[in-house]
Amino acid sequence: MLPSGKPDYSRVVPCRCLRKNTNKQRQTVLEKYSNIGSLKRLTFANLIPQGRSGSITGQRKFETAVIAAKEFAANPEGWIIFIGPSGCGKTHIAAAIANERISRGFPVFFITAADLLDHLRSAFNPESEVTYDRLFEQVRNAPLLILDDLSAHSDKSWAKEKLDQLLNYRFNNELPSVITTTPPIHQLGERLVNRITDARLSHVFYIEEQDNNAMDTGWGDGLELQKNMTFTSFDWK
Repeated sequence: MLPSGKPDYSRVVPCRCLRKNTNKQRQTVLEKYSNIGSLKRLTFANLIPQGRSGSITGQRKFETAVIAAKEFAANPEGWIIFIGPSGCGKTHIAAAIANERISRGFPVFFITAADLLDHLRSAFNPESEVTYDRLFEQVRNAPLLILDDLSAHSDKSWAKEKLDQLLNYRFNNELPSVITTTPPIHQLGERLVNRITDARLSHVFYIEEQDNNAMDTGWGDGLELQKNMTFTSFDWK
């Protein structure tokens, strides 16, 4: 419409139904690219605000981490690191960041460290549909990379070397990244630890263990959900 209120026939504007379908298609493409899988149900809306820690200190730490995660999801810059034991809620926070970015129409790639290493190994197979170089390039240049459970299966020299290459590249290029890991983080090796805790780029948040006596709220087990995540949903084209 023109300022006068009359129709503007000089421009071609898609109808509302077409815009709605286009937005829906884009959302589907972003979800497929993200590899978020079943974790798309983990959002900030269904996140327990204070976490599951039985202590006031633990609850405050969780609240602080969630506030930082929401700010990062709105404007991802640098790295944000969540450190805590299994079941503390760090995977939910990481997935919530991914889903928030997708809902805003931005690409993000979510993967566990274990799955990433498995697929990098399989990419060496001559029969693999995706070459190692292509896979590694796509992951390390993701607009926003969310690497979940970094400590898992990263105790071997080959795994540490590949993770170091990935994180070193993203660190040097200051590419937005979300990383979750379990303590103690020194098990990752000095070089990796220096990268993920560098105050110039990274913001680190420690989350305490969940209260096992707390009533079940239907949060779900993030680790169990991860078992259903595969690379088959990743669109390589």
